[in-house]
Amino acid sequence: MNKRHIPVLITIVLIIILSSIIGIGWYMEKYSYSDERADLNEYFGVTDEKYPAIIYNDDIREEKALYYSERVYLPFDFVVNNINDHFYYDERENLLLFTTANDLYTATVGGDTYTVGDTFMTSSGIIAIKDGETLYIQADYVKLLANYEYAYHPAPGRVTVKTSWEPYLGAAAKKDVSVRILGGIKSPILSDITTGTTLKILEEMEEWDKVETEDGFIGYLEKKHMTTPADIAPTPVTEVPEVVYTVNHMDKKVCLVWNMVTNTTANGSAVNLLANTKGVNVISPTWFSLSDNSGNFSSLASTDYVSAMHERGIEVWALLDNFSGEVTTSEVVNVTSNRQNLIRNIINICAEYDLDGINVDFESVTEDAAKGYIQFLRELSIACRTNGIRLSADISSIENFNKAQLGEVVDYVILMGYDEHVSASDGAGSVASIGFVRDFIDRTCEVVDESKVVNGLPFYTRLWSLNGNDISSTAYSMSEMKNYLTEHNVSPEWNSETAQNFADFTEDGVRYLVWIEDIDSINAKLQVMSDHSLAGVAGWRLGQEDPSIWDVISAYAMQP
Repeated sequence: MNKRHIPVLITIVLIIILSSIIGIGWYMEKYSYSDERADLNEYFGVTDEKYPAIIYNDDIREEKALYYSERVYLPFDFVVNNINDHFYYDERENLLLFTTANDLYTATVGGDTYTVGDTFMTSSGIIAIKDGETLYIQADYVKLLANYEYAYHPAPGRVTVKTSWEPYLGAAAKKDVSVRILGGIKSPILSDITTGTTLKILEEMEEWDKVETEDGFIGYLEKKHMTTPADIAPTPVTEVPEVVYTVNHMDKKVCLVWNMVTNTTANGSAVNLLANTKGVNVISPTWFSLSDNSGNFSSLASTDYVSAMHERGIEVWALLDNFSGEVTTSEVVNVTSNRQNLIRNIINICAEYDLDGINVDFESVTEDAAKGYIQFLRELSIACRTNGIRLSADISSIENFNKAQLGEVVDYVILMGYDEHVSASDGAGSVASIGFVRDFIDRTCEVVDESKVVNGLPFYTRLWSLNGNDISSTAYSMSEMKNYLTEHNVSPEWNSETAQNFADFTEDGVRYLVWIEDIDSINAKLQVMSDHSLAGVAGWRLGQEDPSIWDVISAYAMQP
């Protein structure tokens, strides 16, 4: 070899070696797995080990748990919204309550004891803690009352919470491998797992699947590192028996009339008013009205009235209202001592007068009283169930409280299927058009068992007057409206849209509109009711009806 060529050859060899080194480095950089590790505190949003993250059914939540004295505590709102909604927090009296069908659990926030009815119990550790503005409940105390699964994992602190037992797709790791934040070998590592570790597959993709580890990491792993996916059926947690609400139902459809009683003398007219009816088996006199915020109420109850009804085979479900301007409903229902006093008073007066039931008619329940009202009915239902008293509650078409929760605990939900248009702000319109009635029944039956639903019918009509920009209305009984139209030579015509006879006329420059409640409109409503297996019918109010309607109402009430 020519010596002149040796330097050139060496240069070429060095270039080849250098290129190989660069190529290998480039290849290694592009195709090797990153060993960068994710910031787990940032990933879980943990800034203090005192407040562990919550991973709830495959979702990292914004709420944080509390880790105190080596115990896990879950936020009250998280528990109510995701695990069991029968917890109630009385902030005024610092109590945590839980209701079942037959028992009331009561614990003082910050204490380690609780009562079940009158029985005193001790817990392992503080049951509930107020930390700042947040109430936390001990996770083990929640497990005493609700079926769910939880586990605490340190570094960083996190709590996995499971309430779903649906089958899922799972696989096992074939080797020691890492779960990464995203699908890609350069994505930071979330967790190292060992051979055989079971993974829940949240989403299948071409090369990388989204997976969840048993200790709460949700990330990505290559398919090639997992066994063939298979369906896995988790074992449900069933330590707490399902709560069964026994109902105290009549053995026939309810045919109820409300009897408006404003003084004790009015009690004497009920028998005469009933003489024109047919098929009535329940009467609800408006006897009780809240009189203060401590759970006391005024009473117009009469022993003779009850005896007269029982002689006729009619049950008495006395009505309790919240209409007094002296009463703030939220003060009554939100405070445990006030609720309990009210319940004692109800049960005592039911026993004193041999009442068959109580009809709760709390109207215009404000948003701040909504949860307290449901808690009141839950606690009252326990007392009624124990004492054999039928419990019903009236609801209007627009309410702030949870109808499903109400329907769960009462024996009957009575729809006030009227007052579609009441005031000038509503505009002139029907008391109860057929669309309004149908929609109210349909929406209620979506969340309340039909066997508990009683639909209330209006025995009155509103005559609307439109005088320039002034709109007003006057309520008439059925017979009063019939006489009025006759006296004013008005001939109503059938309105198929509202399923009512309708009249539009002018007198002395004032326009009048009336959607009439009569046998025709009542019959149309009963036909809609027959599309559901409702518990019965109610009417507001006794004495306002035309006697002719009782033939169609009693025929409906005789249906199975």
